[in-house]
Amino acid sequence: SYFRAPCPICRGSTYDEASTIEIEKQYYHKTCLHCYSCDKQLKENEYNYHDLSSNGRYNFYCTLHYCKSRLKQVTTTLAVATQQGLY
Repeated sequence: SYFRAPCPICRGSTYDEASTIEIEKQYYHKTCLHCYSCDKQLKENEYNYHDLSSNGRYNFYCTLHYCKSRLKQVTTTLAVATQQGLY
């Protein structure tokens, strides 16, 4: 017998390996993975995520919203760097 922490999203049991996926050493229910932006249910191997959010959990994204959020992040970083004379 071994211990598995509950799903970080729903807090439910993660002992059923067929219904869970391991991401960054945490077990999630496959049905709990939804895009943070559009709420689309994400399929196994079709999700993207950012670093931990302020609530201590990962934000998962569909490919479209992941690309949009990363582009916004890069654009903001470049704008700040330009204002500071770094570029």
